[in-house]
Amino acid sequence: NVVLLQAAFNAKPVDGMTAVVTYTNYRGVAKTETLKVEDNNGFAMVSVNSLAFADYETMVTITLYNADGTVVGTVTDSMASYAFRANNTLAKALMKFCASAYAYFI
Repeated sequence: NVVLLQAAFNAKPVDGMTAVVTYTNYRGVAKTETLKVEDNNGFAMVSVNSLAFADYETMVTITLYNADGTVVGTVTDSMASYAFRANNTLAKALMKFCASAYAYFI
């Protein structure tokens, strides 16, 4: 019932680092959440698990902050954008499923 969208930043995770995620879901509802930053082999990794399959074209912005509030980096991506870049059979099948979910729920 959800898709995990992950982003890795070329920054070493440090104590107090947070990530703020913003997007407008497929129903037009604006969402903002603060997420924990994980250490993935020296890279700051953020996992967004609040997206529904129908949110596949939703642009999600993730901003990484140091403990003092300074911005470390920002990325904007979507499941559809990732699938386009991946350009493989599994990604294409996932996008067909997501488009179907979107059509069903709208």
